[in-house]
Amino acid sequence: MATGVFDTYDTVGIREDLAGRIWDVSPTDTPIASSIPKNRAKQTNHEWQVDKLKPPQMLSAVEGADAPADGSTATTRIGNYTQIITDSAIVSGTNEQVDAAGRDSEMAYQIARRMEEIKTDIEFAISGRIAADSEKSAGSDTVAREMGAFSAYLSTNTDYGGTGSPPTGPFPDGSTPATAGTARPFDETLLTTVLQLAYNNGSKATMMCENASNKTISSQFDGGTTRYNSADDKRLVASIDVYAGDFQTLEIMPSRIINATDVLIIDPEYAAISELRPMFDKELGDTGDSWRRQVIWEGTLEVRNEQAHALVADTGG
Repeated sequence: MATGVFDTYDTVGIREDLAGRIWDVSPTDTPIASSIPKNRAKQTNHEWQVDKLKPPQMLSAVEGADAPADGSTATTRIGNYTQIITDSAIVSGTNEQVDAAGRDSEMAYQIARRMEEIKTDIEFAISGRIAADSEKSAGSDTVAREMGAFSAYLSTNTDYGGTGSPPTGPFPDGSTPATAGTARPFDETLLTTVLQLAYNNGSKATMMCENASNKTISSQFDGGTTRYNSADDKRLVASIDVYAGDFQTLEIMPSRIINATDVLIIDPEYAAISELRPMFDKELGDTGDSWRRQVIWEGTLEVRNEQAHALVADTGG
């Protein structure tokens, strides 16, 4: 202790030093929802149609023959229910008026956070659920409607482990939902298997979404590419962000939200987020000395044609 010095330990009235910014590293990225287009839904049961050409065949007509019988077939009608995702912020009148660090308005700050959280809730609804809990639900007066996730619709270009099986399409309109199988390690053979199926069914997928564990595995895939390293470059590059396969070139998108056992291959043109009510907030009636606002979003996932996408399920064993 310095003798005869009046230092900060003796001083009364020093102002606090609280930084004027709030630091938060909570993940808010939504790779799938951000990559597919937005669309409008007009009913709680949002529907669309799919069709498919007949496979090529050897046809020949006798000269002068009559026209063949009509070869038209009906389109297939598929739907998904809109899901309401909502949250609220309730801030006391005093808390809205005090001088707070890092924000001018406590209510505005809390509303912004609720909106970010709902964005990640939407991503979870379309990609984060396990196969056994991915189907849509019509709901009732006492049960909330739920949209079907990607895995509830992908029945053709899939690979499940063990006794697992995809939904019998088009699920969930009167068919069997997916069942989880035995977990097995993700490898390039599993990936190329579903990519070949996808190619044969006309898919031009451009995106692969997976969790961090599977991303570290896919970074080691060859992908039919050659890597070059400059002697002047001292960096060690141990990952790839684009997989160039025999049939598709895929941008690899890691996700913190996707179901850990799924590797999802998507053609963004053949999927959409269809919104009945785009995200908004509204003021609630006062019931005391507080400010109340509710954030609401209602929409669904539109899997425009399930054969445009692919799924490797039950990874991680």
